Amino acid sequence: MAATLQCLKRVKELKDALKAMNQPQMGDNDGILAFTGGRLMKQLENVVDDVKPMEFVMSLKQAYPNFAETTSEGHPKQQDADECFQSLLQSWRQPLMNSNADKEDVIGNLFECEMENTLKCLESPDEPTTSQNEKVLRLSCHIDNGNKPIDLLQEGLKVSLTG
Repeated sequence: MAATLQCLKRVKELKDALKAMNQPQMGDNDGILAFTGGRLMKQLENVVDDVKPMEFVMSLKQAYPNFAETTSEGHPKQQDADECFQSLLQSWRQPLMNSNADKEDVIGNLFECEMENTLKCLESPDEPTTSQNEKVLRLSCHIDNGNKPIDLLQEGLKVSLTG
């Protein structure tokens, strides 16, 4: 979660939109998560010392119970940063759209891209290829290609995009 928040706080437009959120209605888990995310962004700007994001963590656990899971010893389980990233963007999308007069899709404008997936059967060349467009909120970047390390960003993106 910490790595995800450190990454997202660098996106000025997202941070500004979250900070402008109004208090949501009770029971609106996505709205509460966006609101507490905005309050956390304000804290991160104004505090020199450590920030204890308890309010945000509690709203994240409320919206996504898997982030509240613990080990058999009672310690919090390690969570996947990508899962946290995807969950936050999906949760924040609608509340941010509802909070501005223009109904602007802040998340879509900042993070969404459209990819074309083309499938071809290599075993049957006569079979027609199929194409499908898909909207995604992030690009994958492989860091290993069959036990060969990938040294450059463009190599990792190329491997990810070609399958």
